[in-house]
Amino acid sequence: MPERHAQPIRNVENGVLALDYPVGLESAGGIPAQYVTLSRLFILHAPQSMRSLELAVAARCADAAARCAHSLQGAAAAIGGQRLASTAHRLTEAARLQLNRIEPNQIGPDWTEIDVARDQLHGELQELIELLRQTIQTLQT
Repeated sequence: MPERHAQPIRNVENGVLALDYPVGLESAGGIPAQYVTLSRLFILHAPQSMRSLELAVAARCADAAARCAHSLQGAAAAIGGQRLASTAHRLTEAARLQLNRIEPNQIGPDWTEIDVARDQLHGELQELIELLRQTIQTLQT
């Protein structure tokens, strides 16, 4: 695969990057072909992870929501998906706080934060997948 340089930073919002290619490339050992492979795996598996997260939140299962969000956070961080990783981290922390409530299924500030973050994650995931597809195309041309 010829070495191409993808856009280093994409879609900065509130100081957080949607995609930081140099960070993702570093996670891939500095090998563009490995970054492409990791990105394709993310594109393939992240939507199912998001569906699992949505089901956990709908069921008000804080433990499962925290695990799903943490998984998305790590996967996004590994490919340079800074904004998605940040939002997933926020959701993970809110779900963990919910686990420590006396009445775990009580609707309150923690579930509100989880619901807002879940909705935000959905849009951020779609954006990141599109940016990854564009980056893959750039790296392969």
